[in-house]
Amino acid sequence: MLYTFNVKRMKADDHEFYCVESNCIKGCVAQGDTLDEALALFEELERECYETARKYDIPICEEPIENIIEYSGKILLRMPKSLHRKLAEISIIEGVSINQLAVSALSEHIGYIDGIKDTVKTYKSNQLDRAYRALISSTFSTKRNTNYEMPVITTNYIYSGRRISQ
Repeated sequence: MLYTFNVKRMKADDHEFYCVESNCIKGCVAQGDTLDEALALFEELERECYETARKYDIPICEEPIENIIEYSGKILLRMPKSLHRKLAEISIIEGVSINQLAVSALSEHIGYIDGIKDTVKTYKSNQLDRAYRALISSTFSTKRNTNYEMPVITTNYIYSGRRISQ
C-alpha cells in the first residue's frame, strides 16, 4: 500500500463485507467479502488512482496531517489545587497513581463521546434512509409498499493501515 487507509467491517441486511478507504486519495475505496479480497482490490485501485493523478498532475497529499504530527504521549497539565487534591485522594483509594487515574478518566470520557458520535451518525443515517424510502415510494409508486425496507448499513472500524516501506 502506498498511503494510510482505514478498513471498516460493514453489514447490509444479512451480508457482511469489508470496505477499505484511502486517507490520502479521495474516492479511492474498495470492498470485498473478505478482508484479504478488499485489501487486494484496494491495492490495485490505489495504484491506478496514483498513476492517473501523476498523469494529469492531480496533487495527492503524502500523509494526512494528523499522521505527520508526532505525539509523545506526554502533556503538562495545570489544574486547580482542589482538583489535584481530589485526584490524589481517589488515586489512593483506588491504589493507582494520579497519572493512571487521569488517563483512565480521560479514556472513559473520550469513549463516551465516541459512543455518542456513533449514535448520532447512525441516527442521521437512519433518518436519511427513511427520507429516501419516502421519496422513492412517492416518486415511483402510486401505492405505498409497506413491506419495502432499505438495507441499513452499520460500520465498525476494525483496522487502520499504515504506509509500508518498499
